[in-house]
Formats: sequence, structure tokens, C-alpha cells
Amino acid sequence: MKLRLSFYTLSMKGADKMSLIKRSMLSLWKRKAKMLLILFIITTVITMVMTGFTIGNATDAAFLSARQKLGAVVTALFVPQSSYQAALDGNPDKFIASFPSYDTVQEARKIPHVKDLYGFSSEFASSPEAKPYPIENDVEKPSGGIMSGNGSFDYIMDGITDLSIHSDFTNGTSKIVEGRTINDEVKDEYAVVVEKRFAQYNNITVGSIVPFCSVDGNNTIGCIVVGIYETSRTIEPTIFTQIFENPPNRIYATIKAASTITLGKKFEGVITRLNFILDDPLYIAEFSEQIKNAPELKGMSYTVDAKDELFQQMVEPIGKVASTSKLIVVLTAIAGVIILALVLMIITKERTYEIGVLMSLGEKKTAIIAQMVFEILIVSVLAFSISCAFGDISSKTIGDVLLQNEFAAVNQQHNPQSGVISSSLDDVGSTQDITQESMDIGMSVDILIKTGLISLIVVMLSTISPTMLVMRKKPREIFSHIG
Repeated sequence: MKLRLSFYTLSMKGADKMSLIKRSMLSLWKRKAKMLLILFIITTVITMVMTGFTIGNATDAAFLSARQKLGAVVTALFVPQSSYQAALDGNPDKFIASFPSYDTVQEARKIPHVKDLYGFSSEFASSPEAKPYPIENDVEKPSGGIMSGNGSFDYIMDGITDLSIHSDFTNGTSKIVEGRTINDEVKDEYAVVVEKRFAQYNNITVGSIVPFCSVDGNNTIGCIVVGIYETSRTIEPTIFTQIFENPPNRIYATIKAASTITLGKKFEGVITRLNFILDDPLYIAEFSEQIKNAPELKGMSYTVDAKDELFQQMVEPIGKVASTSKLIVVLTAIAGVIILALVLMIITKERTYEIGVLMSLGEKKTAIIAQMVFEILIVSVLAFSISCAFGDISSKTIGDVLLQNEFAAVNQQHNPQSGVISSSLDDVGSTQDITQESMDIGMSVDILIKTGLISLIVVMLSTISPTMLVMRKKPREIFSHIG
């Protein structure tokens, strides 16, 4: 008892700031084992809080990056039902006037937020000479198939004004490997671009003339092959898979060729769809309303389809990771206060004698509380330094794992059979796996400041609460309790 009393009496010499620092350092050294436990707890809390803030900042950047990377496509689909009767009645001019022309495409580029634009038209086609590329690993199917008259649905023929800005060619799924693409230079030609495997299967090269026709065998036109493309798209065959769904059997053609072959000479140049590529997906809703009354499309009947599925599919996992990061900060702060308070409660009860001695020697309660807070602050500063050294690593590891798990879940939800392409004639919003390998996670001054403030609040609440339970007693009550 005398030794313990002399230790604290010695430490009470002087009432200046050095006495507080000296007592704190002596106390930390004496309880180094327990302080290592507190150091571990505070380091864990600070690291997790820092990780939460860092991942949160990274998701904000990833969200912005996804918006710019994916862009946005809004489709104006021209289906003037009333004009079909006019076409059947021998008035194709009225029918054609209900669809956009090449001049319309150029005018529509001036609409605000339009980054790029291309006309599109997609129908089934066949060929009296070329054979469709067979489906690899195909399964046995019931007899028959999708037929029409004496022809068959062998190909999907996509008429397009500019193939270079087609989604498959901008995201790297497909690329021109020989010859040239379809653009304004060949708009007045019956020109096509075919897939590499289809070309090899039919001994077709750039410059070859290949006849294509509508599915009923009419409107046969000899088309010049101006380019050959290669695609990484694949399919997983089922008994319902049709030959035209095989990626090599997708033919890209000029609008002139596609409309003439699939609809007939009278309807040459018909564009059934305009795909507007916006500069930011955030404008999709606004643009969808704006385009309904666009003067550039006045007099035409069309419906607007905002195909932002891929953007939503991309940002959904990022949003979930952002929510998780906020949850990490909140739960870690709450758990940190509770766990640290419990540990400090045990340590404070062990220091009841020391507190009683200090109070008996005339030390103010505020000074004793300040000493205990100062001790924990010293440990916290060391913990903060350790967290800064390893925070980047933990943030990147946890952030990437969370992101990949969310992407895997979303891809499974949206596309259970990975790699199966859509058989739709549309060219946007096709089924495909999306992923983002990692986020750009890095420390910043803002993160350090927010982490420091949260950590300070956690430490103060954890330290003051148990200390006040002891400090409310008088020295005589403390010693009486010890006795």
C-alpha cells in the first residue's frame, strides 16, 4: 500500500502541464499490456471507419466514371400504323414520309445533349447462294423451324447509317478486321459488312458480290462486301435457338440495301429507328420527354424508348457498395463506442484506488478525467498512424471484394445464362455481363479529417462515460468500497 501511495505521491509533484503528461506516460507504461489491447481496438475502429469513408469516396468516383463510360441511348421507334394502309393502297410515298431520312439524322444531331446519332433498321433476311454459319455444339431440334413461304429466317440484317458508333463496335465486342466500315461514304451503295466466320465458310472476301433477299425469296439484291468484322459474341444453344441467332449470321448493311432487300424497292431508304447517344445518362428522363416534341421530327409518328438498363445494371452494384460503406462507418462507430467503453470501464474500476489517492491529494476531478482522456488520446494517435499506413490496403481489398460480389449478384439476376445473346432485332441493350474490376481507391485529406473527427468522438464518449461513474464518488466512499 505504501509503495502504491508513494508512486502516486511522487507523480503529483508539480501542478503544471508536465505533471499531467508525466502521470499519463507512467500510467501507460505500467498498464502496457492493457493499453496494447486498447491500441488494437482503436486501430480496428479507425481502420474500418477510414475504410468506409474511402470506399464511399471511391463509389462516388466510380458512379461518375460509369455515367461517362456507358453513355446512354434513347431510341425513337417509328411505327406509323396509319401509314401502312397507305403503303398497301399503292401510296408508298406517304408511308416513306412518315420515317426519318438521312437529312433528318443530320438535323437531329443538333438536339441538346445528343453526343452522337445513327439511323437503324433491322429485319430478317435470306440468301439464295450464301449459307448461314452453323451453330457450334448445336442440339437436336424438332423438325421444321421458323419459315416463311419458300424462304427462311437465316440472317438478321441490320441497316445502319454509321457502324462505327454501334454499341458492339464502341465497347470492343466487335471490330472491323478487313476492309472498311459502313458510313456516309457508302450510303448510296448496296453494301454489307459480314462476320469473319461467315465469310470464311462461304469463301467470301472484301469486294465479293453476295445476293441477299427477303425471307419470302423476293427483292433479291447483289450486295458488295465492303468489310469483314469479328465478334466475340457467343451463344449457348438450346432446342429453341434459331440459326439467325448465331452471331456470325448478323449482317450489317447500308440503309439503302437493308430497306430494299427486306421491304422492297419502293421503300428504299426507310429508317425505322433513330438511336440517340447522349452525353450523360442523367439526362435520359429529361431527353425522353424533350424528344417527343422535337421540331426535327415534326410530322412523324414514333415512340420513345429510354434504354438505360445497362447503366442501371452498372450503377446498382456501385450504389449497394456505397450503402455498405456508410453502414460500415455507422456500425463501426457504434460498436467501437460500446466495446471501448466496456474495456475502459474494467480498466477504470481497476484504477479506483489511484483515482481516490489523487482526489485525496487535492487533484481536481476535471484534471483526473483530462489525464485519462489524454492517455487514450496518446494511444489513439498511435492507432491513427497505424491505420493511415494500412488503411489504403484494407480499403482497396474490402472495396474490390464488395464490388465484385455485387456485380456477380447483379449479372446473375439480369443474365442467368452468361454469354447468351439476345435474339432481339434491336442493337442496344443486348444481354451481356458487365463488371468493373476495381475502384480507384485512395486516401485524401478530406477522408483523414472525417476519420479523425469520428475517431475523436468515439474515444471521448468511450473514455468519459466510464470515468464519470467513478468520479461521482468522494474519496472516502472510494476507499470504503475498496476496504
